[in-house]
Amino acid sequence: MESKDTPNAIPQNTTSNSPIFQAIVNFFTANNWHFTQIEAQSALYLTFPGNNGEYDCYAQAREEQKQFIFYSACPTKVPKPKRRAVAEFISRANYGTIVGNFELDFNDGEIRYKTHSDLKYNFLLAEAIKELVYTNIMMMDRYLPGITSVISGKVSPEEAICAIEPIEILPQPFADPLSNNLTENQLPPTTNQKKKVKSQSSPSISSGTPSAKLPTESDIFCRLTRAEISQFAEIKELQRNKQKTLVQTKLEQLKNGLKNRLGGEEGEAIFEQTDEIFQTHDFDIKQIRFIGRYLELYGLIEFKIEELLTQNSEENNLTTTIEGWQKMKIDIKQRVQQISEYYIYPQQEIDMLVEIEEIRGELMSTKNH
Repeated sequence: MESKDTPNAIPQNTTSNSPIFQAIVNFFTANNWHFTQIEAQSALYLTFPGNNGEYDCYAQAREEQKQFIFYSACPTKVPKPKRRAVAEFISRANYGTIVGNFELDFNDGEIRYKTHSDLKYNFLLAEAIKELVYTNIMMMDRYLPGITSVISGKVSPEEAICAIEPIEILPQPFADPLSNNLTENQLPPTTNQKKKVKSQSSPSISSGTPSAKLPTESDIFCRLTRAEISQFAEIKELQRNKQKTLVQTKLEQLKNGLKNRLGGEEGEAIFEQTDEIFQTHDFDIKQIRFIGRYLELYGLIEFKIEELLTQNSEENNLTTTIEGWQKMKIDIKQRVQQISEYYIYPQQEIDMLVEIEEIRGELMSTKNH
């Protein structure tokens, strides 16, 4: 997370009457980001190495307007003949995005992602800066492969978006979601979701007595992969469009795939229970995407735990490490359950994007050791 530049010491008189700029400087200093101040401006230049590229970033304070703005610039400029195609890609990417947006300069082909905060008062919390900065960079890093593929002419803008956002389900109308009575990790209940019906006759994951506790959504979902949950959502959308023949074909393919991966009896049970959940719930696109992302992390952590268990070591630190991953696995499962039950508001979306990136970072750091 460091740039090639050495941090500049910001003169005290520059920040004494600039509380927003001072908060920005304090944040990046505390988090060991190297930066340089842009001359005669309340703005910083930084670089960030992502998974798909390295990004020039700019953090700007607008004291009079009470605003903090953060930009990340795409490392590739769009050639003039490709700008209309990339503009379509960006329009598709921006649709439904709540936190920030992509911008394309038609004059020189520059693309950047912008996040900003309008402040009621002239102060800015470090947590708010963190959310805007990391969400910004994650979005640029996630969509960069799509941008480059459109520029290369290998795929259409629509195909490039579908590769990044495989499920396009229009969210149902919902009531005004404003609420100030939430705890830190609590999600507000969704208003577009049907009443949950859990049939007593539905098959359980494992054999048990008739009085055994019925599985929750997360019990079922955490047996699926990200691709499989996306396929169930796609089938639900096809059912809405009354494409019966295609629905039956895809359902059969999905069932056979689960039976092959999990074993005949368990695979069929998971298929039937997941199908029932999708018949009794109206998940919106955001819920599906976040469930998929957490399922991906859940699978990686399961693999990590199995990998550690094969080491056959009795060292205390190994036991502690395994316990830590098991706790994280439980936390992810609880998050999946929350997402399946509640509508996701903008603040929770930011929190989860940051959380997902932190878990990925934890997995990457252990992989490199």
